[in-house]
Amino acid sequence: MWGNVLWFETAEGPAVVISKRKVKIVMLSRTCILTFALLIVLCSAPAVRGDEVDELKTAFEQAIAALNKRDLDTWLDGMDEGIIYFSPTLPVPAVGKEINRQFWQNLFNTSHTISFTSITPQFHVTGSTGVVWGYYVLVTQPDEISINAIVGAYSATFTKTDGKWYAVVIHNSVLPTDN
Repeated sequence: MWGNVLWFETAEGPAVVISKRKVKIVMLSRTCILTFALLIVLCSAPAVRGDEVDELKTAFEQAIAALNKRDLDTWLDGMDEGIIYFSPTLPVPAVGKEINRQFWQNLFNTSHTISFTSITPQFHVTGSTGVVWGYYVLVTQPDEISINAIVGAYSATFTKTDGKWYAVVIHNSVLPTDN
């Protein structure tokens, strides 16, 4: 006995007498524990299947291929109408598909070539939300002579709607350089 709490074992499991005056016995039977565990399993999010991650990976790779081909319509097709794009070249995020169309069209118009390379991409799916992150190298060639290269990190959040993955937020940042 410890204070007003008395622990003892019964044939059905551990029991506790909470108070000497009001005898309350709490039985923790195996049935109660198994029922609680089953409730947790049934109420939890379904397990992620490998095919969902594969579908997200395919959608991401197709988007990057479209960007590198300068195929603006296919690039934007994988974006949600309310897409939010953070870029190190923009003072504020580009919000909405039409603003993003203008941003990317301007980049395509002012660059002779564009090459986005994803380095060590990681993919994670929880329910209908997918996240992709990693490092990148973006090389643009504004004219025949100049080449601009940006090395950075990215993250992109996707949502799956009607069986298709759409980007809702993309964030690119430049990695700091050591001088």
